[in-house]
Amino acid sequence: MFCCVLLLLALIDSVWSYAYVGCFSRPQVLNGQVAEWQSDDSPWCPDLCASQGKLYAYHYSQWRGGPGIDQFCLCTNSAPDYQYMTNGWEPCDPGYDTPGDVGVTAITPSWNFIHSYPPLDVPQYSIPVDDVFDCFSLCSNSQYARMYFIEDNSQGECACYDNDDLWSNEPFTTCRYNDFNIWQRSISPSAFAKRRNHGAKRLDQKKSFCPKGLTACSVIEGDLRGYECVDTASDLESRGGCSLGQHEIGQPDPSDLSPLGIGCTAIPGVVVNSVTCLEGTCFIGACEEGFILQHNSCLPT
Repeated sequence: MFCCVLLLLALIDSVWSYAYVGCFSRPQVLNGQVAEWQSDDSPWCPDLCASQGKLYAYHYSQWRGGPGIDQFCLCTNSAPDYQYMTNGWEPCDPGYDTPGDVGVTAITPSWNFIHSYPPLDVPQYSIPVDDVFDCFSLCSNSQYARMYFIEDNSQGECACYDNDDLWSNEPFTTCRYNDFNIWQRSISPSAFAKRRNHGAKRLDQKKSFCPKGLTACSVIEGDLRGYECVDTASDLESRGGCSLGQHEIGQPDPSDLSPLGIGCTAIPGVVVNSVTCLEGTCFIGACEEGFILQHNSCLPT
């Protein structure tokens, strides 16, 4: 069953890209729709919604009483009302007493979310839109689409760009009100497009690749090499360090990279959706058939 799920995800990823839209207040953004609880072996919510032919994945989560996270998913063709967008994506972290707010992802074959950047003090011509897909349509002949959202406003402001010169040297933000949210039209493998190497233009500058608290971890996709900003204290794939080494100026050849951290999902016998990472430690909630959970380890039976 697990192998079949991996195959399905691989097939989906080859066709679809995922365009993160933002974090929205729960339950208002659900508009009366009901999200379903996801079992530990369920596909990732956007993958599930892509397999159903839906346009949007609404997903939120809550910490369990023990290790693990309960996740909820709603697949729909209804666009979120932007007046319910939160000021940053932090409210979409898993809740403790109640679930967190709702992360919304658009499912499209053509666009990937890059990151958000601070508002730029330059003259901008923007077109109000009700749906991120309207912005993607307006920008179908451009390389980048930009939207920003105003507090309590049901529309977003869209503009199109042919290059990233305006924001490429700016620091990342967390999708706050008025921030520039940037999507790129897919011209490279979708998984890698989400991790574009903005540092390539900054190799001669003595500045950090990532915001404070995050580590620039190397990412390799075929012959392409870049980095992504990772919280190694909580990321499932880089527990305690970067799984492919830390990205540095004068990056060595990929064959010279050695893992510095451990991926929680790579632990033998662990059920992938049951494992969490907290403060650099993996916490296992369930083991696959043929293994038994003892002392936070999956031991062969």
